[in-house]
Amino acid sequence: MLTIALAVLATAWSLWSFRARRYRATFRISATRDDLCVCRGAHATTAVIVEADGVSLPAEALGAGGTAFLAMDVTATLLGQILDPFVEIEHDGLRSRQYYERGAAGVRYLNLSSAMQTPDARSPRKVVLRGNHIRWKPAASLLVFKDPEIGAGDTLIVAPHPDDAEIGAYGLYSQCRSWIATVSAGERSPTNLSWVVPSEDRSRWLGSLRVFDSLTIPALGGVAPERCVNLVFPDARLSQMHDNPAEAVRLACEADLPRQLLRARNPIPRYQRGAPDCTWADLVIELRSLLENVRPRTLVCTHPLVDPHLDHVFTSVALAEALRGASHRPALVLLYVVHAREAPIYPYGPADSVVSLPPWERAEWIADSMYSHPLSEATRRAKFFAVEASHDLRSYAPSQPRTVWQLALTLRRELLAFLSGTALNPTDFLRRSPRPNELYYVVSVEGFIELSQRALSARRPHRQQP
Repeated sequence: MLTIALAVLATAWSLWSFRARRYRATFRISATRDDLCVCRGAHATTAVIVEADGVSLPAEALGAGGTAFLAMDVTATLLGQILDPFVEIEHDGLRSRQYYERGAAGVRYLNLSSAMQTPDARSPRKVVLRGNHIRWKPAASLLVFKDPEIGAGDTLIVAPHPDDAEIGAYGLYSQCRSWIATVSAGERSPTNLSWVVPSEDRSRWLGSLRVFDSLTIPALGGVAPERCVNLVFPDARLSQMHDNPAEAVRLACEADLPRQLLRARNPIPRYQRGAPDCTWADLVIELRSLLENVRPRTLVCTHPLVDPHLDHVFTSVALAEALRGASHRPALVLLYVVHAREAPIYPYGPADSVVSLPPWERAEWIADSMYSHPLSEATRRAKFFAVEASHDLRSYAPSQPRTVWQLALTLRRELLAFLSGTALNPTDFLRRSPRPNELYYVVSVEGFIELSQRALSARRPHRQQP
C-alpha cells in the first residue's frame, strides 16, 4: 500500500510540476512582483479597505471619472499555482470576471471601470468581490481616471500590420467616425500556408490577402472603404529602415507581386501609386501627409514601450517623427497594446473576461491617464468576427486524411495542451482580443513623442552589441 501511495504522490507531483513549468514557459517575468501604473496626468488615488466580500467605493471617487483600477496585493492559493485564479466582480446586478496569471503574488490591478461607467455611477455602492484560487490583503488603492471625450471629430487608427486595428481597437473604431491606416503589407507573416500554396508563393499570397483584409474588414465596423488605406511598406523591416535611412528596402513579394499593384488597390487616389524602393523618409512623409489630410481629433496607435514588437515600436516612432513636422496636431492620442512585453498570453483568462493592465514594473511614467473602453455584447461578438476574418489569424490544415505520424503529432500536441491547462495556441487572438473592454493609454501629442524617444533610447544599447 505504501508503494502505491508513494507512486500516486510521485505521479501527482510530476503532473503538477509539468503543468506549472509548461505554463510559466510562456512568461518572461516572475509571477512574484509588484506591477505599476505610473500616470503623470491628473487622477484620483484613494486608500481603501477591501474586505473579504468586496469594497465600498468612497464618496470622493464617485463621479470623478469613468475608468477605475483597484491596486491590490494578491496571492494565488495552492490551487492557484496550477489553475487560473480570478476575481468575480458584481455590482448593480452585473457580473464579470478578471483573471490573473497562475501563481500571481504582489500588487495587481483589478479593473472596476464597469462600476464607474453605469448610468447611476455617482450613487454610493459596494462592489462585491469573490476570489477563486486567489486572496488579497485588505489595504488597497483605488485609481480613478476621467474618461476622454471619444467620438468628437475624426479618429485615425494607425496599425502596423493588417489585423492590428481589429485586435487593438475594433470596439473604438466601430463606434466613431474612423479612418484606418495600415503601414505594412504583412507579407512576411509566420502564418503557415504550406498546406495551401508552395513555399515560393507564400509571401505573394500573404501580401495579397493581408492588404485585401486591411482594406475590407473595417467595413464590418462601419468604416467606409474611402476611409481605409494601406501604405504597403515592407513587413518586419521598419527597424532596419530606421537604422539605415539611406538604404532602400523592398517587399518580400516584390518580384511576384509588386508594391505598385498592391498600392493600386487603395480606394484613395493619392495612395494608389508607389515605387518598389522604400525608405524611412518615405514612411514619415506619407504618415505626415495622412495626418494633414485626415486631420483627426483622436489618433490611435500602438504603445512604443509596452508593446515590444519591432514593427509596432517603429510605427510609433515614425508617427511621432511625422507629428513633429505636421501642420495638424490631434487633441488626443490613445495607445493600445497587441503584444505585452513580458506576458505573451496577456490578457489572461477566457474571451469573456475583463482586460486590466499588462505587467509593468518600471517606475517611469507610461501615460497621462488610462481609459477602459466598454464594449457591448453585440460589439464584442462583432469584434470576434472581424478578428476571425483576417486570413493571417486562421489555421490552415490539409483537407486529405492525415497519416499515422501526423495523427500522432496532433494527439501529442492536444495531450500536452490538456495537461498544461492551455489551448493549443495559448496566444490565440480569438481568446485575447474580443473582450468586454479595450484598454488605452491616454497621452498628449508631446507625451507620445516623448514615449517614442524613450523607446528608441531603450534600444540603443542593444544595437551597439555585436
